[in-house]
Amino acid sequence: MHKRVVNKALNFALVIFGSVWFMPISFFVGTRVGLELVCVQAGCSHTMDHGDPPHSSFTVLIDRGQGEHPDAVLLSDIQDFFAKHPEATLLMPNRAGATANLAWEYHAESQSPGRQFVRVEHLDSSRMTFAYSASTQTLQPLKSEVVNVGHMMVGMPLGLLLAELVRVAIMRVRRRAEALGSGGKPKAR
Repeated sequence: MHKRVVNKALNFALVIFGSVWFMPISFFVGTRVGLELVCVQAGCSHTMDHGDPPHSSFTVLIDRGQGEHPDAVLLSDIQDFFAKHPEATLLMPNRAGATANLAWEYHAESQSPGRQFVRVEHLDSSRMTFAYSASTQTLQPLKSEVVNVGHMMVGMPLGLLLAELVRVAIMRVRRRAEALGSGGKPKAR
Protein backbone atom coordinates (compact mmCIF):
# COMPACT_ATOMS: atom_id res chain seq x y z
CA MET A 1 0.00 0.00 0.00
CA HIS A 2 2.75 2.46 1.01
CA LYS A 3 4.84 1.58 -2.05
CA ARG A 4 1.84 2.09 -4.31
CA VAL A 5 1.17 5.58 -2.88
CA VAL A 6 4.84 6.53 -3.32
CA ASN A 7 4.83 5.26 -6.92
CA LYS A 8 1.65 7.19 -7.73
CA ALA A 9 3.07 10.36 -6.16
CA LEU A 10 6.30 9.88 -8.09
CA ASN A 11 4.39 9.34 -11.35
CA PHE A 12 2.31 12.44 -10.67
CA ALA A 13 5.46 14.50 -10.03
CA LEU A 14 7.05 13.16 -13.23
CA VAL A 15 3.94 14.01 -15.25
CA ILE A 16 4.01 17.57 -13.91
CA PHE A 17 7.75 18.10 -14.41
CA GLY A 18 7.68 16.53 -17.86
CA SER A 19 4.64 18.39 -19.09
CA VAL A 20 4.71 21.27 -21.53
CA TRP A 21 2.87 23.38 -18.93
CA PHE A 22 5.89 23.15 -16.61
CA MET A 23 8.20 24.26 -19.44
CA PRO A 24 8.17 28.01 -18.53
CA ILE A 25 9.36 27.20 -15.03
CA SER A 26 12.03 24.86 -16.38
CA PHE A 27 13.07 27.54 -18.86
CA PHE A 28 13.31 30.21 -16.14
CA VAL A 29 15.33 27.95 -13.84
CA GLY A 30 17.47 26.81 -16.77
CA THR A 31 18.13 30.39 -17.84
CA ARG A 32 19.17 31.29 -14.29
CA VAL A 33 21.48 28.25 -14.17
CA GLY A 34 22.81 29.13 -17.65
CA LEU A 35 23.46 32.70 -16.53
CA GLU A 36 25.33 31.43 -13.48
CA LEU A 37 27.43 29.12 -15.70
CA VAL A 38 28.26 32.04 -18.01
CA CYS A 39 29.12 34.18 -15.00
CA VAL A 40 31.43 31.52 -13.59
CA GLN A 41 33.27 31.54 -16.91
CA ALA A 42 33.22 35.34 -17.34
CA GLY A 43 33.97 36.16 -13.69
CA CYS A 44 30.86 38.31 -13.17
CA SER A 45 31.12 38.49 -9.42
CA HIS A 46 34.07 38.27 -7.09
CA THR A 47 35.35 39.68 -3.85
CA MET A 48 38.73 41.29 -3.49
CA ASP A 49 39.59 39.66 -0.16
CA HIS A 50 42.06 37.26 -1.79
CA GLY A 51 44.05 40.02 -3.47
CA ASP A 52 42.07 39.80 -6.71
CA PRO A 53 42.26 42.94 -8.85
CA PRO A 54 39.01 44.93 -9.17
CA HIS A 55 36.97 44.73 -12.37
CA SER A 56 38.14 47.16 -15.07
CA SER A 57 34.74 48.90 -14.88
CA PHE A 58 35.00 49.38 -11.09
CA THR A 59 33.44 52.79 -10.51
CA VAL A 60 33.50 54.93 -7.37
CA LEU A 61 31.53 58.03 -6.52
CA ILE A 62 33.27 61.24 -5.51
CA ASP A 63 31.64 64.23 -3.85
CA ARG A 64 33.16 67.57 -4.87
CA GLY A 65 31.55 69.25 -1.85
CA GLN A 66 29.66 71.87 -3.83
CA GLY A 67 26.20 70.60 -2.96
CA GLU A 68 25.97 68.84 -6.32
CA HIS A 69 25.41 65.22 -7.13
CA PRO A 70 28.49 63.00 -6.84
CA ASP A 71 30.62 62.21 -9.88
CA ALA A 72 31.12 58.63 -11.11
CA VAL A 73 34.82 57.96 -11.72
CA LEU A 74 36.57 54.77 -12.78
CA LEU A 75 38.94 53.44 -10.13
CA SER A 76 41.79 53.67 -12.63
CA ASP A 77 41.13 57.43 -13.08
CA ILE A 78 40.76 58.36 -9.42
CA GLN A 79 44.26 59.84 -8.95
CA ASP A 80 43.80 62.14 -11.95
CA PHE A 81 40.43 63.28 -10.60
CA PHE A 82 41.88 64.11 -7.18
CA ALA A 83 44.75 66.00 -8.85
CA LYS A 84 42.18 68.23 -10.62
CA HIS A 85 39.83 68.47 -7.61
CA PRO A 86 41.87 68.31 -4.37
CA GLU A 87 38.87 69.30 -2.24
CA ALA A 88 36.85 66.26 -3.41
CA THR A 89 36.12 63.37 -1.08
CA LEU A 90 35.07 59.75 -1.36
CA LEU A 91 32.78 60.15 1.67
CA MET A 92 29.15 60.56 0.66
CA PRO A 93 27.19 63.30 2.46
CA ASN A 94 23.89 61.35 2.38
CA ARG A 95 23.04 57.75 3.18
CA ALA A 96 21.61 57.27 -0.33
CA GLY A 97 21.53 59.17 -3.58
CA ALA A 98 22.34 59.16 -7.26
CA THR A 99 24.56 60.88 -9.79
CA ALA A 100 23.18 63.86 -11.76
CA ASN A 101 22.45 61.75 -14.83
CA LEU A 102 20.81 59.06 -12.63
CA ALA A 103 23.07 56.38 -14.12
CA TRP A 104 24.48 55.39 -10.70
CA GLU A 105 22.81 54.97 -7.32
CA TYR A 106 24.63 54.65 -4.03
CA HIS A 107 24.00 53.57 -0.45
CA ALA A 108 26.51 54.60 2.20
CA GLU A 109 26.85 53.38 5.79
CA SER A 110 29.24 54.86 8.31
CA GLN A 111 31.66 52.29 9.69
CA SER A 112 33.50 54.69 11.98
CA PRO A 113 34.19 58.44 12.03
CA GLY A 114 35.72 59.32 8.66
CA ARG A 115 35.08 55.86 7.14
CA GLN A 116 32.12 54.57 5.09
CA PHE A 117 31.00 51.40 3.39
CA VAL A 118 29.62 52.42 -0.02
CA ARG A 119 27.62 50.27 -2.43
CA VAL A 120 27.33 51.67 -5.98
CA GLU A 121 24.87 50.27 -8.53
CA HIS A 122 24.56 51.02 -12.25
CA LEU A 123 21.01 51.62 -13.47
CA ASP A 124 21.25 50.61 -17.13
CA SER A 125 20.87 47.47 -19.25
CA SER A 126 24.02 46.14 -17.60
CA ARG A 127 23.86 45.28 -13.93
CA MET A 128 27.01 46.56 -12.26
CA THR A 129 27.35 46.64 -8.50
CA PHE A 130 30.52 47.68 -6.69
CA ALA A 131 31.22 47.87 -2.98
CA TYR A 132 34.13 49.56 -1.26
CA SER A 133 35.26 50.96 2.05
CA ALA A 134 36.23 54.62 1.80
CA SER A 135 37.82 57.42 3.77
CA THR A 136 38.40 60.96 2.52
CA GLN A 137 40.71 60.14 -0.43
CA THR A 138 41.53 56.44 -0.01
CA LEU A 139 39.45 53.36 -0.61
CA GLN A 140 39.56 49.58 -0.42
CA PRO A 141 37.59 47.75 -3.15
CA LEU A 142 35.58 44.92 -1.58
CA LYS A 143 33.28 43.39 -4.18
CA SER A 144 32.30 43.75 -7.81
CA GLU A 145 29.50 42.21 -9.85
CA VAL A 146 29.10 42.86 -13.56
CA VAL A 147 26.39 41.15 -15.60
CA ASN A 148 25.53 42.50 -19.04
CA VAL A 149 22.90 41.75 -21.66
CA GLY A 150 25.33 39.53 -23.57
CA HIS A 151 25.54 37.18 -20.59
CA MET A 152 21.75 36.85 -20.60
CA MET A 153 21.70 36.22 -24.37
CA VAL A 154 24.01 33.26 -23.84
CA GLY A 155 22.14 32.10 -20.72
CA MET A 156 18.73 31.94 -22.45
CA PRO A 157 19.64 29.25 -25.03
CA LEU A 158 21.27 27.27 -22.23
CA GLY A 159 18.00 27.61 -20.31
CA LEU A 160 15.96 26.34 -23.24
CA LEU A 161 18.37 23.44 -23.71
CA LEU A 162 18.20 22.54 -20.01
CA ALA A 163 14.38 22.73 -20.00
CA GLU A 164 14.19 20.40 -23.00
CA LEU A 165 16.71 17.97 -21.48
CA VAL A 166 14.67 17.82 -18.27
CA ARG A 167 11.46 17.20 -20.23
CA VAL A 168 13.00 14.44 -22.36
CA ALA A 169 14.69 12.75 -19.39
CA ILE A 170 11.48 12.73 -17.36
CA MET A 171 9.45 11.37 -20.28
CA ARG A 172 11.95 8.52 -20.68
CA VAL A 173 11.81 7.70 -16.97
CA ARG A 174 8.01 7.79 -17.09
CA ARG A 175 7.87 5.46 -20.11
CA ARG A 176 10.31 3.08 -18.45
CA ALA A 177 8.22 3.09 -15.25
CA GLU A 178 5.05 2.42 -17.26
CA ALA A 179 6.75 -0.45 -19.10
CA LEU A 180 7.88 -2.00 -15.80
CA GLY A 181 4.40 -1.50 -14.34
CA SER A 182 2.83 -3.55 -17.16
CA GLY A 183 5.13 -6.52 -16.56
CA GLY A 184 7.81 -5.46 -19.00
CA LYS A 185 5.44 -5.53 -21.96
CA PRO A 186 4.85 -2.33 -23.86
CA LYS A 187 1.33 -0.98 -23.46
CA ALA A 188 -0.98 -1.13 -26.42
CA ARG A 189 -1.96 2.34 -27.59
